[in-house]
Amino acid sequence: MTADAKERNEIILVEVERLGGGFVWETETFTITLMDVAVSEQDAMALLGLSGVELIAINITHIG
Repeated sequence: MTADAKERNEIILVEVERLGGGFVWETETFTITLMDVAVSEQDAMALLGLSGVELIAINITHIG
């Protein structure tokens, strides 16, 4: 992963935590969870900027 991609991931992950979500970013696992969190379409679209993510878990009933 490039330094730019890593920096972009870090910025997006700050927003994930601000929303009340969580993540695991380790050598072999990169997952995002927003299961019990209200997420706007704009917030969800920002996740597309992540590099190397393997799984994103969002409860669709919480997307506004």
